[in-house]
Amino acid sequence: MTRTFCFLLSLLGMLATGCSNCSTNSDAPNAAIDNPDTTANSRCADPKERARLKEEYQYEMFLGAPLSERGVDWTVENLDRYENAGIFARCRNTEAEIPVLINYYGGIGARDHFFKDGNTEEKEIALEEIFRQLMEELMEEYFPGYNFALTFNRGDTIVTAEEAAFIIHVAYDEDRYSFAAGKEAFLIHPTIIGHEAGHLCPTPEDEDGFCMGFHHHYKGNDTSDHSEGPPEEDEGSCIMYRDANIYGRTESLAALLTYDSGAEERILNLVAQIRAMLPDEANARGDASKCAMVADEHKLIAQ
Repeated sequence: MTRTFCFLLSLLGMLATGCSNCSTNSDAPNAAIDNPDTTANSRCADPKERARLKEEYQYEMFLGAPLSERGVDWTVENLDRYENAGIFARCRNTEAEIPVLINYYGGIGARDHFFKDGNTEEKEIALEEIFRQLMEELMEEYFPGYNFALTFNRGDTIVTAEEAAFIIHVAYDEDRYSFAAGKEAFLIHPTIIGHEAGHLCPTPEDEDGFCMGFHHHYKGNDTSDHSEGPPEEDEGSCIMYRDANIYGRTESLAALLTYDSGAEERILNLVAQIRAMLPDEANARGDASKCAMVADEHKLIAQ
């Protein structure tokens, strides 16, 4: 624990002195540090503020919940895994409405077979609006404190790909697995959005944007191998292990996600409503028999 103890003492010292000697983000331009006029308006883009919030985030990772000795050591060694999310959570504009564009993978024609009961254009449009609302509610349960505004770009509501904080592609069918990259999430089944959006960090320096950037806690595609994550006795269940419907301790501490006692029940209810609207193939991964739906005493895992 010597390394961890020294690390904590260092953080305490920097916080006690107002972080006057804190190092700045290594990627920050020196001009912005030397000349305040060049600093962007976004608090998340200010190099000095990011440096201060980085120290605050690191310190709070240890104060937020008791960790085992092994857990503290692992977290010290892996702080960079959560750094962007940790800084963004402390500098973001909590009043911001986050625009998210929903897109049919393969084009609007995919809508014709996306909804289970959408056999006319009028039905499809009505189902699309219900789906949009449910997905918006679901995302706000996965990421409590965030205000998402999802749109399909119909009628007068148009959000360009550039304006969107990120883009959700539904009806994705090119692979056995959903995935996320850049500012896009490609979803074989839409209720995995809580996991896939957790990978995204497209705008870490935009206080009105979105940033998580979380890693899997398992190795490769083997969800039973948890060797890539924090010690399980500290983390508990986590959506990044794919054994829960909410984020575990490390992600929640870093991103300041606070779930109330009814969160998982509400998530399961929303997931059930969304899945009821879709054909079976839109609700499961290619290896559905093994890991698309996990039942544990009737508890459905939304993955």
